[in-house]
Amino acid sequence: MTIKRYLAKDMNEAMTLIRYELGRDAVIISSRWIRKKGIKNLFKKKVLEVTAAAQAPSGYPSSAGSRSRELEKEVRELKEMVSLLMEEKKKSSAGEERFSSMIKQHFERMDLDDDIMKDFFRFCRKPENQPLTLQRIGGYFKNRLKGSLADIEKTGERVWAFIGPTGVGKTTTIAKLAALEALKNRKKVGLVTTDTFRIGAVEQLKTYADILHIPLEVVTTEEEMAKAMKRLKDCDRILIDSTGRNSRAKEQLQELKNLLRPIPDRSNILVVSAATRRMDLELILKNYKEIGYDYVLLTKLDETQCYGSILNISYYSGKPLCYLTTGQIVPEDIKNASMENLLEYLFMGVDA
Repeated sequence: MTIKRYLAKDMNEAMTLIRYELGRDAVIISSRWIRKKGIKNLFKKKVLEVTAAAQAPSGYPSSAGSRSRELEKEVRELKEMVSLLMEEKKKSSAGEERFSSMIKQHFERMDLDDDIMKDFFRFCRKPENQPLTLQRIGGYFKNRLKGSLADIEKTGERVWAFIGPTGVGKTTTIAKLAALEALKNRKKVGLVTTDTFRIGAVEQLKTYADILHIPLEVVTTEEEMAKAMKRLKDCDRILIDSTGRNSRAKEQLQELKNLLRPIPDRSNILVVSAATRRMDLELILKNYKEIGYDYVLLTKLDETQCYGSILNISYYSGKPLCYLTTGQIVPEDIKNASMENLLEYLFMGVDA
């Protein structure tokens, strides 16, 4: 008896393969829809797995003894086939347990909030009769990320003010966006910086402005901000670089809030690093509500292996992610936050 397993897009294709290799007398033992292993196949269509068996051609002798031996052989082969199937089932069950343990350990390392982890573990346990697969887990995190993404380009907002702690990459991020807007989207871009405290900050942004041939305004007071907005009134997009502020220093946050007051029609984008520990991230997101922000931009994804901040941001702030940055190269290392690339980061390192 010959037993073979086939992968096909549907039953018609499977039957064609089976008849070609095993003959028209082959019988189907089992069939099921499966997903191929590997993270890249997480959201691809399932394939049909069909197991078929066929009796090897033989001339049946007429004698009763020969026939008896043939029947014994067939029974033995059937027992071997059942034993093989049972062994495969045991291996599958053990594999599922190993995978479940591995995936839980992976997300524990992601520095996720405790409440998110508890909810994820509850999800892993239910329903008990349904195996834990990458497809199911992907669906779980897709639901968690629903509503936490924003295509800021489509909102029509003209002035973007970038706020956040020191060292998160605001100036480099602004340079990337300015280059994309000016060179790719052919928009008239204006830059404003209030960062006169950090050594070299104005010179750094001025270098980018000169390369792109776009205007740069340096502002230190509310009055200067109002005048700068008038001078940049013909710009399609205005990007404001602010001084990094300690989220625990409320007087510093209030100063920045006052400085931005002459621009009522703007979007505040809070810039945070993906390498920030979740306890610090929660504090930053909470304290910057003193100024108010509409979106969150996540930087330095290339400098960490823990991407729990992708989920923690939405959980702590309720604000959507708009951009991700993945390095220092201007303008290449920036991308729109999308469901696909966020899931890719969350599952990075998972070997299915």
